[in-house]
Amino acid sequence: MLILPQTLLPGAISAVERLREAVASASFEYDGGALPQVTVSLGLVELERSADSLELIARADDALYAAKQSGRNRTEWPGRDR
Repeated sequence: MLILPQTLLPGAISAVERLREAVASASFEYDGGALPQVTVSLGLVELERSADSLELIARADDALYAAKQSGRNRTEWPGRDR
């Protein structure tokens, strides 16, 4: 979980996309051998004052699974135009 305080949705999208791209372009090794490309899928939500922490985590988890179902190596958030 990554929390970006005082960050509006456009700034958060930019930050997590940079993170996603950095992971996808990195090389990783294990036990002396190169691993295949590693990617991440991310679910992003904006804090709603009326939501408690469990609800916020559940919404982020839903967005994460939407990213995985949409092809992986991507970021999804509620209201994103696909």
